[in-house]
Amino acid sequence: MKLDTELKPGDIVLLKGLGCVLIVVLFMQLLIFPGLNKHEDLSASLEAKTAQKQEMEDTIANMPAVEETIAKQEETLKAAQDQYYGLLENQEIDELVTGVVLNHSLFPVSLSIAETGDAVPDAYFLSARAVAADTAENSDPDTATAELDGEEDSGDSADTVTPVYAQYVHITDVSLTVRGSEDMIRSFLNDIAVDYPGLQVRSFTMQEGTYLNENLDSVDTTTCSCVIAVYTCGDASSTGEETAQ
Repeated sequence: MKLDTELKPGDIVLLKGLGCVLIVVLFMQLLIFPGLNKHEDLSASLEAKTAQKQEMEDTIANMPAVEETIAKQEETLKAAQDQYYGLLENQEIDELVTGVVLNHSLFPVSLSIAETGDAVPDAYFLSARAVAADTAENSDPDTATAELDGEEDSGDSADTVTPVYAQYVHITDVSLTVRGSEDMIRSFLNDIAVDYPGLQVRSFTMQEGTYLNENLDSVDTTTCSCVIAVYTCGDASSTGEETAQ
């Protein structure tokens, strides 16, 4: 049986049609689809740039309000800092605490300085701030927030701690042991509570004892071990340190 290899008019028309379809497919793959993909990429880039532009315009428009807020926060920080010491190195903390000890003619036996932490002290549990915080933990969040805001607006500055303080208040615990008479030690502890708002005696214990002085005489004395918190205030990220008040 012989195969008929001659192209009939219908076969020629079919081949031409297939060729046209192939050309259309290649045209779409090489030109149309890449163009559509590029258009989508450009559209996405345009949207991102538009959003960035809008954000920059909003930032510029809000700049006066932001500058005013920064100025108010700086004033608030300065007002809060009056009760604290400026940023202190460990050596300066040592000199500060040891100076108070020597002013009361006490003998410093040992002194250890812990790592400085950034924190705001918890409010006294009977204070208005502590009651409001306790209510916040046991009630609806929206209601609790409103109550806390009300406390802040009431002007009770002794119990209210503005959140902006938290990043500027630093606490350093100093473990201290001193030796002297009981009256001198009590005077030392009272002096810290009354005249040094930047210092706080967190705990102390006193113990009677006897030791030998340089003349080998037996001397009755009182030893006091205490933990003193040193409160400093300032922006730790800045290089300048403020002088202790």
